[in-house]
Formats: sequence, C-alpha cells, structure tokens
Amino acid sequence: MEEFYQNSGYLDVKIVVAQGELVPNKNYFAVSFVVNEGVRYRVGKTRFQGKVDGVDVDALSVHIPWKKGQWCGQKMVDSFCE
Repeated sequence: MEEFYQNSGYLDVKIVVAQGELVPNKNYFAVSFVVNEGVRYRVGKTRFQGKVDGVDVDALSVHIPWKKGQWCGQKMVDSFCE
C-alpha cells in the first residue's frame, strides 16, 4: 500500500494503523487502514551539473522519463537511476 501511495506522489506516506476484524454474522473479514499521506510532491525543474570528459550534460535531459509538474513517484525515480 505504501508503494502505491509513493508512486502517486506521496513520498512520505506512513501506514499508521492496520486493523482487521471478523464481521459478526457475516462470512468475511474487514480490514481498516489509517494512512498519513503527507505532502504530495510534483516534479520541478530537473537539471544536471558536472563535467565528465565525453559527456554532454545538457544532452542528458532527453533521457528523463518525467515532465515538470507531473506527480513525483518513487518508482519513476528508481527506474531512471538504474
């Protein structure tokens, strides 16, 4: 569940409480969650800095898989850094 929220921009999400109970006179189990979502983050300006022989840091921007203003997801950042 945390991963779902993190990939939707809530990078600081915390599952505070997860509680399950058998519903009386029913044939199922109910699960309730208390979620502290925190702030929802958007992508800002992305830029590269550095000097590496043979690498044009300005050309790296075409490889960024996100756009400014998009919700920032942990999976998106992790896949780019692999």
